[in-house]
Amino acid sequence: MKKAVFTALFSFVITTMTCLPLSASAQDLNTCFIDSLNGKDRKELVKWIYFSMSAHPELESYTNIPTADMQNSYQRIGDLFTRLFVEDCPNEARAVRQADPQGLKKAFEVVVKIAIRDMLIEKGVRTAVNNYSSFVDQEKIKGVFVE
Repeated sequence: MKKAVFTALFSFVITTMTCLPLSASAQDLNTCFIDSLNGKDRKELVKWIYFSMSAHPELESYTNIPTADMQNSYQRIGDLFTRLFVEDCPNEARAVRQADPQGLKKAFEVVVKIAIRDMLIEKGVRTAVNNYSSFVDQEKIKGVFVE
């Protein structure tokens, strides 16, 4: 039960982050990007996010990703974003740039959030994220709310 509550809360936060109000052209670009991603693209995005997060100073010592694999991932993501802008969604990208230059950044963020969401829908990842819950002292937390 506790795990379900924490998973629901975490999912709500991610969903809320992706539902911010956007202009019509920004929404069109987001939709185009999302519609243009195939399964292989999404897997590459998940790998890229993982590799990128592993560069954090607190995580570096826990990972041993070969430099060639990281560079290959960066190249594939660079190619992906080039394809999204140049081949899949050039009209939407131009419209966003004219209407809201920050819309391009927001569209990039939407793609990143998709990768994070794809990571979190995997059962093993959800289990790992929720493993801390067995160490939460529910009684102490309840005491905070008792008047």
